Amino acid sequence: MKKRIFTYFALILMFSTVFMSPLSIVASEVTSDGQSIEVDEKLIKEAESKAAKEEAASEKAEAEKLAAEEEAASEKAEAEKLAAEEEAASEKAEAEKLAAEEEAASEKAEAEKLAAEEEAASEKAEAEKLAAEEEAASEKAEAEKLAAEEEAASEKAKAEEERHGFTLGIKNAVNVNNQKITADNAIEANETFILELNGHLTSDHNYRAEDKIKFNLPAGVTPSEPANEKLIAGNSAVANYTINNSGVVEIEFLETAEAVSKQNMALQVKVSFDTNYIEKNTKEAVINPIADDSTDCSYSSRREARVFFKY
Repeated sequence: MKKRIFTYFALILMFSTVFMSPLSIVASEVTSDGQSIEVDEKLIKEAESKAAKEEAASEKAEAEKLAAEEEAASEKAEAEKLAAEEEAASEKAEAEKLAAEEEAASEKAEAEKLAAEEEAASEKAEAEKLAAEEEAASEKAEAEKLAAEEEAASEKAKAEEERHGFTLGIKNAVNVNNQKITADNAIEANETFILELNGHLTSDHNYRAEDKIKFNLPAGVTPSEPANEKLIAGNSAVANYTINNSGVVEIEFLETAEAVSKQNMALQVKVSFDTNYIEKNTKEAVINPIADDSTDCSYSSRREARVFFKY
């Protein structure tokens, strides 16, 4: 079989286009054995046109394919880019979320820690305050206890200390006109008269403010009325004294008594006398010394008084 070889085909085609009519163009074709054959130009043109169209269609298809591939690649790249961006955004959002959660958790933990520290500090302060108050209360109670014990000891020592330097005795018995009652100046049996008592503070007395002396009036003597008076030494009141209806006399010394030395003081009591104590023959009554009827005789003198009655 003969092998066709087209030599210089393009050159022949060019010349045939320029110098020949389409209907009369004849191309020479050289075979492999050097022989020349004539070819119809129209057929060649049609073949070339068809080939060109096919080539153009092929190129177009190839171009469209490439465009489609490029578009697909672009779309894929865009999709991948969007996916990557979405993934990155998602990862970023997740990271920010985690960071926010960690920050919130950290802030919460810090707040809880601070709250716990504040609570602990508050509880500690409260405990210290309570401890201080308890200690202060304990110290106060202890101080009050000691003060009470000291005061009790002082009062006990004061009570146990023997008081001395005060004497009290009967000075006289006078009528309401301040006249001495004698046999020639006697009073009626139930008549009120005045019993004068005399008190004396010596230079070495140890009576202090609020010291008290209590005694009973002599037997047979009854106060005509209660009394609440001051005991005067010189120009100063050194004690208050009271007398009740039962004949109990109570003297309470004032602070001024502490400075008094070698001072006498008068105490007058309006009284009446029980007729059972009057001697019928002599019509007189002896008022015994206070010491004989007192519960405390250490301060009493031995002087007595005689009262004469019209009987």
